[in-house]
Amino acid sequence: MKHLVIKGWNVGLNKILLTKMLRTEFGFSLSEAKSITDRVLGNEEIRIPLDESSPSGEDIVKALCEIGAKASINT
Repeated sequence: MKHLVIKGWNVGLNKILLTKMLRTEFGFSLSEAKSITDRVLGNEEIRIPLDESSPSGEDIVKALCEIGAKASINT
């Protein structure tokens, strides 16, 4: 199974967009998405499983990088 790995952030990370993206792409509640955003800001590595019905992982990684997160896909 593939995993989206968020392993840090760059200066200028848009926290609000990260939270919104987590909610829309993965269906997290607001509190879950905010918690994940806080964990990313604390430099904790986040692994989110991607199932076959998920949108293209590469598109998500690109979007995350554009808002300032450091992300990749791991199998």
